[in-house]
Amino acid sequence: MNEEFSYNRQPGLSKMRIGKPDGSPPLISIITPFYKAWDHFTQTYLSVCNQSIPFWEWIIVNDGDEEATERLESLIGDDSRIKVILQSNAGPANARNTALQYATASFVVPLDADDLLEPTYLECAYWTMQAHPEAGWAYTNSVGFGASEYLWAPAFSDELMKIQNDLTLTACIRRSVLEKVGGFDETYKYGYEDWILWLRLMRHGFYPIHMSWYGFWYRRSATGVSVFANKSRRTLLRQIYDEGRGIANPIVAIEYPRYTDFPHHPTLPGKAVRLDLPQRKRILFLSTGERLPREVNGSICFAGSEEIFTGALFLCPLTLSLRQEWEEHVNEVFDLTSFLDAECWMAFISQYIASRNVTEVVFEDDTVQKMLSPWLYREYPHLEKGEGSGTCRDRKRPMEQDEKEEIIAYYKTLLAQKIHKSKASRKEKIRGTITRSRLLLLLLRWYRYTFG
Repeated sequence: MNEEFSYNRQPGLSKMRIGKPDGSPPLISIITPFYKAWDHFTQTYLSVCNQSIPFWEWIIVNDGDEEATERLESLIGDDSRIKVILQSNAGPANARNTALQYATASFVVPLDADDLLEPTYLECAYWTMQAHPEAGWAYTNSVGFGASEYLWAPAFSDELMKIQNDLTLTACIRRSVLEKVGGFDETYKYGYEDWILWLRLMRHGFYPIHMSWYGFWYRRSATGVSVFANKSRRTLLRQIYDEGRGIANPIVAIEYPRYTDFPHHPTLPGKAVRLDLPQRKRILFLSTGERLPREVNGSICFAGSEEIFTGALFLCPLTLSLRQEWEEHVNEVFDLTSFLDAECWMAFISQYIASRNVTEVVFEDDTVQKMLSPWLYREYPHLEKGEGSGTCRDRKRPMEQDEKEEIIAYYKTLLAQKIHKSKASRKEKIRGTITRSRLLLLLLRWYRYTFG
């Protein structure tokens, strides 16, 4: 798996052209303790500024590093979304709790001053938390980089969490539950406050959402705070043991991808926002993720264009290598299977078209085009006809019975081929085969239910 992933394509290496904030209240509060972390902070800063939605606030607590005050203010400039609080050195847990006092959003994302967020992290986390109002927090797979390189994506285990911390600190946490457990533990200046936080959330019955994409980059260093904590490991583990004993009931996480039926009228609570994008033309690619279409690979659009904004939404799980390849050619990539149930996909597509003011939709898959284009063109008649891989049928003409039968036959053939090919490497391919085939059948069921 590591061979397919490029660790050189890190977030925050350059500034991206993102829509400007409109003064709306923040959807998410990012909190960061800062102490002698200037070496890598500029990249962290750019990874936050490059987020696909600008409706966030960032509270940075300068934990006694007075020499960095002027440099921080110079870097931040006049961005009113970012606040810098100066305090005497009290440790990262205390600094995060200080930041919490200034947070105003319903969701909180702790982020250390040298770690990185993928551009769509906040938007995906916000949607998945809105879709699951009973969940306490949501997190993604993580990329270890720096002193060591690895991909980290274990399934959540409540029993294993009592003896081993498989989660990173960065996650999207509901502020109400964070306040309910008293914030971050300050018993020790350098402790396992992130591990203790997850155990306390579990003890109160809150479960997490595991988004199945690599949205967080964890910088590994030989001189990080964890080095100081490990010096008192025996004492800290006794505290962990005591916290774990208080978890009486099993905690089961929501693990993506998972599939549910399409509803007739999909809705999802959330804020309807419109991004002030600088590009004149905005193209949306709807794809199953099997390949990179010629429209992207050619000259029609590319991520750095001054005139064209491009986004890609995927209805099947993306491989690591293909996702990074898409990210080279388009501005935004969303694998819907990695953070939302199928019943919310149409709501996300609707919100995406409205917020980006999409002017054209390109379908990569002919069958998905036949199923989704009637709904899209009925809801958004302004959309131009895309130059996808197949010919778009008449928007007003209902689907004939022979076309429906053709689609069913196509899916049955595709399913048989996928299962046959999966026998060569069962562990990797069976998962993709079942999920892709399941998705296609769900699309068919949704279309037949909606359009008859």
